[in-house]
Amino acid sequence: MPITVKLKEIIQEMEFSSDESTSWFDLNTGQLLWVPDEAFRMAEEPERVSALPDPEEEESVEWARKILQDEDGYVPLPSRWEINEYRIMENFIDSLSDETVRNALYRAIRGKGAFRAFKDRIDDLGVREDWFGYREAAFRKIAVEWCEEHGISFLEE
Repeated sequence: MPITVKLKEIIQEMEFSSDESTSWFDLNTGQLLWVPDEAFRMAEEPERVSALPDPEEEESVEWARKILQDEDGYVPLPSRWEINEYRIMENFIDSLSDETVRNALYRAIRGKGAFRAFKDRIDDLGVREDWFGYREAAFRKIAVEWCEEHGISFLEE
């Protein structure tokens, strides 16, 4: 029987994507796993595992070992780079009809602190709800495409 995943769970996991970890989907159980990159380094160097301070890290290392041993049984979720939230912000800005709002948001995302400046400006400009709706739709699209690419059935809630 094929595994079916809740699309909402895939999206939630994607939202926590970072540079220091990868989320994985277990094709046999449907379980979603968040594994820090450090756990993979520890799994490849067993002598480092004995020095682990807590059971949570040990569990992450164990998952990393399983993934390394059975790469066909696990699929990585879209990475932060594949999601490209900066590009999603640009596309959102392009979709706005008010030129003044568009220009203000384009200025906000240029340079350092683009994400913080963008979030501050969407509040000031009254487009916060529009942004979160757009972002949610973009993440949903990425999640659906990922499921389809890997032959994973999904449920929408």
